Amino acid sequence: MATSAMARKLGGLAIEGCIRDSEEIIEMGFPIFSRGCCIWGTVKAVLGLINYPIVFGGIPVNPGDLIIGDDDGMVVVGRKDGEAVLEKSIQRIQMEEKKTEQLKAGISSVEVNKLDKIFQSLGLVEE
Repeated sequence: MATSAMARKLGGLAIEGCIRDSEEIIEMGFPIFSRGCCIWGTVKAVLGLINYPIVFGGIPVNPGDLIIGDDDGMVVVGRKDGEAVLEKSIQRIQMEEKKTEQLKAGISSVEVNKLDKIFQSLGLVEE
């Protein structure tokens, strides 16, 4: 199934269930987000739904929504929110790059992230 999906140029699979053959799929470079792995086979006698609203991991997903994931997890981006989320993501990356340069220059993460007042309020540092 992963081979077929890759041949059809699908970007990955998100499934609220388990998969098998995970080692081979990882070696293929096909991204999968699943509840886990299982050695049991799958059931193919039941039809699924296409372009139908679902709840996935407790999150509503509608037809046309974007599912974006990496090694840290997944996020659902509503179709109408795509441009705004992309812009905020670009801004976040630029901010992180700026912070990285400041950290490389020797500025502490407490100073870069303006955590001194929070730490003081928690009694972690003296005023």
